[in-house]
Amino acid sequence: MRGALYGKRACKVAGHPCPPGLTLAFGVRWDYFIGRAVDGLGVATAQHPGKEAMRGYKDYDVKERLARAAEARQKALEKFKARPGPDDPEVIRRRTERETIAAARAVREAERAERKAKDAAERAARAAKERAEREVREKREAIEKVIRDAAEAAERKAERDRRYAARKARQAKR
Repeated sequence: MRGALYGKRACKVAGHPCPPGLTLAFGVRWDYFIGRAVDGLGVATAQHPGKEAMRGYKDYDVKERLARAAEARQKALEKFKARPGPDDPEVIRRRTERETIAAARAVREAERAERKAKDAAERAARAAKERAEREVREKREAIEKVIRDAAEAAERKAERDRRYAARKARQAKR
């Protein structure tokens, strides 16, 4: 198949006859995306007669487009007019359902806000209690530290005095 190629590039895919856009013999090209040989108009070649050709483009004129637009507007208007009025029993039933749902939602939100406020008050009270307990504990620890430091200082002074007296006693013996 490579001998029949008239294109300028070589095939990039191993085992594939040719890349997209390459021209085969007699104006026939290989279409990589649909995987078949087509002529310049996108019509299937004799090699693949079972494939369908591309459908033709149908161009509508201005009058047809305007008529279609008017028809679409008319259908939209009819659909709008077919809606039930505000005094229809179904509309009234749906409105009452929405109102009851909204009322229930408002009650739930109020309960949630109340519960949230209560929890916030409890947290604040707990934090104040913990802060007071911490302050009392810190004061007690500070007092205990002062007492401990004073006791240690007294012990050091007593030891120093004992050593001083022992040294004086040794000096007096000599």
